[in-house]
Amino acid sequence: MHQTPYTVKPDQKNLIFRWMSYVKYPSGYAGNIAQCVNFRDNKMYGLKSHDCHILLQRLFPVFIRPFLPRQVVEPLVALARFFQKLCTREVSRCDLRKMQEDIIYIMYKFERIFPPNFFDIMPHLMIHLPEQLLLTGPVHYT
Repeated sequence: MHQTPYTVKPDQKNLIFRWMSYVKYPSGYAGNIAQCVNFRDNKMYGLKSHDCHILLQRLFPVFIRPFLPRQVVEPLVALARFFQKLCTREVSRCDLRKMQEDIIYIMYKFERIFPPNFFDIMPHLMIHLPEQLLLTGPVHYT
């Protein structure tokens, strides 16, 4: 059976979940992500929204590199960096304008990797996030 380039093989999934079970963070930075790993199902349960941000912005770019081809990893890492910049406390207008260009390029790369049914409204909304940040400013929860 033909495997798509963005799919991690089942035996490699086990390695990823095993790695994630050993991740440690300073107290207060992220919940205990390791406790959310279910090895039997190769899934994660009980993540808080901040944990998802940590996974996308910090862990995903690290653990995905050895398991996928370079042409798939580069846009995924670029997306993680995009969200890192988007979620900072202070962002300059110049950076936001650059991010507007970057996300379009990232989406173009995604179109070359993922099938058309991947592109519903949610991926499209990422294109508007830098503009929204320009209009309203950063949003942070204290």
